[in-house]
Amino acid sequence: MANNFVVFISYSHDSPEHKRWVSELAVKLRHNGIDTTLDQWDLQPGDDITRFMERGILDADRILVVCTDNYVSKANAGEGGVGYERMIITKKNIEKQGNLKFIPIIRQTLTEDKTPEFLKDRVSIDFTDDNQFDAKFEELLHERLLVPPVQRPDVPHIESLRIKNYRALRDIELKQLKPLTVLLGANGSGKSTFFDVFAFLTECFTVGLHQAWNKRGGLKELRSRGCDGPIEFELKYREKPKSPIITYHLSIDENTEGPFVETEWLQWRVGRGGKHVRFLNFERGTGSIIPGEKPDKTGTPIKEQLDGTSTLAVNMVGQSAQHPRVGALRRFITDWHLSYLSTDATRQTTDDGPQKRLSTTGDNLTNVIQYLQERYPERLEKIISLLSDRVPRLEMVDTELMMDGRRLLKIKDAPFEQPILAKFTSDGTLKLLSYLILFHDRQPPQLIGIEEPENYLHPRLLTGLVDACRVACMMSQFMITTHSSRFVNELYPDEVWVLYRDEQGFTVCKRASEMQGIEQLLDAGRKLGKLWMEGFFEFGDPLTNAGGPKRNLHAH
Repeated sequence: MANNFVVFISYSHDSPEHKRWVSELAVKLRHNGIDTTLDQWDLQPGDDITRFMERGILDADRILVVCTDNYVSKANAGEGGVGYERMIITKKNIEKQGNLKFIPIIRQTLTEDKTPEFLKDRVSIDFTDDNQFDAKFEELLHERLLVPPVQRPDVPHIESLRIKNYRALRDIELKQLKPLTVLLGANGSGKSTFFDVFAFLTECFTVGLHQAWNKRGGLKELRSRGCDGPIEFELKYREKPKSPIITYHLSIDENTEGPFVETEWLQWRVGRGGKHVRFLNFERGTGSIIPGEKPDKTGTPIKEQLDGTSTLAVNMVGQSAQHPRVGALRRFITDWHLSYLSTDATRQTTDDGPQKRLSTTGDNLTNVIQYLQERYPERLEKIISLLSDRVPRLEMVDTELMMDGRRLLKIKDAPFEQPILAKFTSDGTLKLLSYLILFHDRQPPQLIGIEEPENYLHPRLLTGLVDACRVACMMSQFMITTHSSRFVNELYPDEVWVLYRDEQGFTVCKRASEMQGIEQLLDAGRKLGKLWMEGFFEFGDPLTNAGGPKRNLHAH
């Protein structure tokens, strides 16, 4: 199948839940290499809607028609956008395009008419049972869209995170985290501190507890003001979808010799109704671990003495093939990518040669592009194509080896014949290029954290950036902070957490979907980011009560 194979999705805006279902279907299609056209992504305010529908339907290789009672009724009656699309998809056009182009998808129908009249003779796919979604998607992908099956790696997913005594995070817990999680809040509300938790844990595993601890000023600067006891992290995660939840607990304190691990343990429960098994349990450098692929109570614990009290048991024991569950967590945490992207860093010249993955600052951007040029030119071509869709006139991204061994990054835009050096390229172009390279890594980080990705980008590009994040979420979990209402407009309320500092100065958080009236306003067609800016959120407004709860949340 050609790389430019295009699918257009025709559907009715029945409800926010239905729109989200269609969006998630489109994300999965894009992740599997299908260039999918969806109004939620590709139709901007002020665009010509009729032209969008005409071009989308006529130019697409396949048209997915998502059938609900509402869609069928509107199509048969010729009403609204669905009715206009029905006019475009005439019987003559169907006959001309052949039987393969139009694929009815049955999503929700209570009447006998499962599809519109013009698709009565088309074989449909039944997506009404969400429990069968994966199987039906495979049928759509491989049997109807003819995409060859590809074995994809299982991606770990953090289900919840609890943090205690870490700076302003005295006791905070985020539950039922989504593949895309976005934090909002006034300046100083604790977003960056939450972000730093992931950086701190990664550094504990990569450079060691002492260095990560001292870099942040030690216990005096790290422990929540006026609080006693150790700093604690508790992470609940799955190694792959539907696998048992594993809980990782890490407690750190400090004495005259420096930081030490007070307690560290791992536990899970295998099977329904089974009891929790703590298969790794350490305290101050001494403990035990149950080996094996599926450690349970029948296993014999092996006693271990670590190199010191500041050594993390998971980091040391996880290097042994005897302990695959521990090793999986170690690989997961050390693979996290916390982006501190600097456009100045991306402009650097380098002589280090090709490199596989973008660094946290982006200072090896030229090296990664060189790697893609030499090893995976088709992947680089795809990235440049995506970038050119967002940056007008951009034509080429290239690297050039200088006489002194350094390599320069060059970017060419139309109508000029000669490319310019990266140091003269706009910050926004370099930032988008860096993000696209990170998202399209052949083995992307299993968790990606980004602070304020909207910086330097035109507001209308943020829809596409959220789209790119959603596609990348198939292989990576995202943690993002933002101050952009445009970015938030493209999110679902259960993906958004709002933070504020209480009267004691500690961070409190709440999911947007749990705030009074938000779901109802979204059902009425309002945008989430606009609701945030217009004061409908219960807190998070820096000009009202210092970002805290509104004393009288007035009706709008």
